Amino acid sequence: MKNTTAQNPMQLIWTNAKALEQGILALSFGAGQDSTTILYQLVYNPAFALEKLQGRALIVIFCDTGNERKEVYEHLWMIKDLCAAYGIKFVHLAGNIKSKKTKHSTVDFHQAKGRDTDHIITAFHTSASNSLQAKNESNDSLPVRNNPSCTSNLKILPFYRYMNSLCAELLGKEKVRDHGKRDLVEFCGHTRKLEVMIGFAVGEEKRMEGASKDQPQKWWQSVEKTFPLITDLQLDRNGCIAFMESTPHGACGPSMCKMCPNITKQTLVLMWRLKERRNDLLDWIRAERRKLNTWAPIQAEKGATNIAALGSSKTLVEELRLALEKFEDVSTEDLLEHEFRNGHCISTGY
Repeated sequence: MKNTTAQNPMQLIWTNAKALEQGILALSFGAGQDSTTILYQLVYNPAFALEKLQGRALIVIFCDTGNERKEVYEHLWMIKDLCAAYGIKFVHLAGNIKSKKTKHSTVDFHQAKGRDTDHIITAFHTSASNSLQAKNESNDSLPVRNNPSCTSNLKILPFYRYMNSLCAELLGKEKVRDHGKRDLVEFCGHTRKLEVMIGFAVGEEKRMEGASKDQPQKWWQSVEKTFPLITDLQLDRNGCIAFMESTPHGACGPSMCKMCPNITKQTLVLMWRLKERRNDLLDWIRAERRKLNTWAPIQAEKGATNIAALGSSKTLVEELRLALEKFEDVSTEDLLEHEFRNGHCISTGY
């Protein structure tokens, strides 16, 4: 599929009046291949954009875990500029609590890398889940394999807290009513349901089913989650890559946290082989050691297993040795290609 005719930017420009009259179409943007494909489709595929927008105001929201890889953040800042060029409302939500050991918040981290942070909003992550770095260091914990808490607390929760606040602003409310997302509910009652596009590709239908399940909170009735790569575009991961390559920007890599417990063995090997990633692996090994030492007596008293970083009793060093042995004859180039086309955090319904 090759379509690099730019969409008329007037149809993508956000205005408060458009949002109030026609409603809001939101893209949950993870800065990876799937959500980037949806954004590029909106910009470069006029037929898709017209079908999805239906006159609504478009907003792109990225919720920062504070632990993404360098390449992901570099891509994100390019996306910020792309959205600015087309008048698309781009929102970057991040935590503002400093970690105990580095004394840096997520915003501090980006500023130290020389990135412009004036656009980042820091009011919607909670103190308990402000960034992976701060959360891990607060009680010497680590994310758990196949546990959705990272996504729930660092992405979903701030996403809808922000949307409720935005709806309050659009309604002219002096005080945000976050409990029950009452401002979001009222806003959607005046316009239409908030449609949130989620980047699951063909082959990830089980994830779509999990994310589509009814939620107990009443305010979810004002939200419609859609999965355009599956239902509208019929694109799998390779199809997403092919479409991105047809645009002026080329294809980005997958979005992956540096300390993700759902890491593949191939990526674990790459973290060791690639000099620019090895320090991240060493930091992770140190964090795992602190976690195991802190929780060993507590878990022993309970008669429970002290779980290591990847969800078993094996430490990262032990897992790395096994992975290095398994893939010793596989070239670094082949491992990079596998990672590029598969990523590693696609096991949950979030």
